[in-house]
Amino acid sequence: MGRLLALVALLIAGLARAAEPGPGNLLVAAPHLRDPNFVHTVVLLVSHGGGTMGLVLNRPSRVSVAEALPDIAALAGREDPLYIGGPVARGVVSVLARSAEALPKAREVIPGVWMSLSREALGAALARPETPWRAYAGYAGWAPGQLEAEIARGDWRVVPARAEDVFAADPEGLWRRLAYGQWALAPAGAVRD
Repeated sequence: MGRLLALVALLIAGLARAAEPGPGNLLVAAPHLRDPNFVHTVVLLVSHGGGTMGLVLNRPSRVSVAEALPDIAALAGREDPLYIGGPVARGVVSVLARSAEALPKAREVIPGVWMSLSREALGAALARPETPWRAYAGYAGWAPGQLEAEIARGDWRVVPARAEDVFAADPEGLWRRLAYGQWALAPAGAVRD
């Protein structure tokens, strides 16, 4: 019985740690969240402190990065979609790249995943054909305390980010996969596209 209680205590402690928002964590939108900017989204948190910034990972747009950034010659002819990173500052383009080596003017969000607002970082990722990357227009932002209130209300679950999630082969299916793991006991029909 003592071992069982110790195991339960460890599980609860692990869940409490995972529930803290911060850089390198994902926000998984609750099935009931109806804000049109965040319905069925997965957000990678990139900064947290005097407010929070994140990038929506699973909203590819119909616009290519080449169309959005026509002045970058290395993008010519490429069809990579520009992702909608969030409703704030849609004219700002952020880059996420997966690389064992640092990219210029980038910071590591999780091991091997770099984030930058710099075109130089995008150029470096393009110069390395083996480096997966994605570009995001805009970002998701929260005022100090706002995200914590939304989490307390049950609008989001916080889970550790993995590079495999950030660069999911099926980004549009990412929410379904992660939400199922978070709300497996939800009423039938609550977890849908």
